[in-house]
Amino acid sequence: MATSGFRKLLGLLGLDRAILFGVGTKAWGAVAGVTTIALVGTLLSKSTQGYYYTFSSLLALQSFFEMGTATVVSYFTAHEFAHLRWGPRGELLGDAIARQRVLDLLRRSALWFGVIALAFVAIVLPLGYGFFAHPAGPADTAVSWQWPWLAAVLATASNLALTPFMAVLNGSGAVAQVNRTILVGRMAGAVASWLALFSHHGLYAVALSLLGTAASVAVLLIRERPELLRALRESPALPEHRISLRREVWPMQWRIAISWFAGFFIFQLFNPLLFHYRGPVEAGRFGMTLAAANTIFGVGITWINARAPDLARTIATREWLRLDRMFFAGLWRAISITALGSLAFMALLLAMQGRTPFVTRFLPPWQVAVLLAAITVNITVDALATYLRAHKQEVFPQGAVITAVLQASISWWGARAFGTAALVLCFLGVYSCFCLPVSIYFWRRKRREWHGPTAH
Repeated sequence: MATSGFRKLLGLLGLDRAILFGVGTKAWGAVAGVTTIALVGTLLSKSTQGYYYTFSSLLALQSFFEMGTATVVSYFTAHEFAHLRWGPRGELLGDAIARQRVLDLLRRSALWFGVIALAFVAIVLPLGYGFFAHPAGPADTAVSWQWPWLAAVLATASNLALTPFMAVLNGSGAVAQVNRTILVGRMAGAVASWLALFSHHGLYAVALSLLGTAASVAVLLIRERPELLRALRESPALPEHRISLRREVWPMQWRIAISWFAGFFIFQLFNPLLFHYRGPVEAGRFGMTLAAANTIFGVGITWINARAPDLARTIATREWLRLDRMFFAGLWRAISITALGSLAFMALLLAMQGRTPFVTRFLPPWQVAVLLAAITVNITVDALATYLRAHKQEVFPQGAVITAVLQASISWWGARAFGTAALVLCFLGVYSCFCLPVSIYFWRRKRREWHGPTAH
């Protein structure tokens, strides 16, 4: 009886193995994030905290190198896997042409990611050295950031090189396995980063947390998916059996690349601006608060991301009613979980006011509330984009550009003149007044266009 009731609860929440591992990853991320926030706030100086969170923001420059290619590879793989399946020994079974198309796409994307990983090191490493050498105000010579920055860049490059393998696995429907691998990697990375913090090598924690994921992915490929590694040595597919980069991939690729470029200016520019204009202490407060908000967002969006390959396969078979039922169920759960997580975090933050100086490492409560409202709105925008991309389409890259220009220009002005208050209000205003209504408009328009007049 108890087992039956538990299964009903899982069904109500829409939880299967893929989402359970995904939620487990985000739940661990929440626990690890809170623990890391506590350790950073306790063991690092306020200046070092600013370097710690600004490291992560500058490492997000990888989006300019990746250009959303992993997302494209995942969706194209998902459409081919309408005719494929994994065998018991990790081999690809099913239609021979679909198999060739998937493995050929993997080979070419693996080569591309190897090149951009090297380019990332060559460009971002010296860029960071120049940026961190000149913070606002007098430089804190007690902060030793040079070697940790090198380690963080190399760790990011390692993950970039492994990205196409995880994209193919995710697109194949092995979402549970992908999420399990990420969970193990993040657990290992978190423990390693905590050891670095306790041993007074705090800035190395950024690199160690990334290396945990890279090691976990490498073990997965060697032990459970060796065919993906063997594919790198196979002969190229016949030209007629290859996914055409020019006709099939590029029309989506350039649009999603624009969206990814814009994403840096929308989500990652806050800390560098504050570091440059207001100093590492204020950048650290914003960075810690944003890390908490992103953890809540990450848990909520799992209900959408775990369903992305299923959405793509359902589109490939043109099951429109099933597609919409799956999407809306995930959307409402994602919004609900994000809202509940935001309320819980606000309650905890308010309870700490006046009780511990640790709370001063975060933004003021009203600014935290504004930031949490913005990420709740962002859940819907992100979900609608996932629905459209599952059709192998990137609909409105101009919208991402407009958002990036608005966000970057107002954030630049706000960081110089007013600090964090202007940044959080700008974030909420841009997403509520522009991104959300534009996303809903294009989602409804394209849904009618692609699914026919019965869509409403």
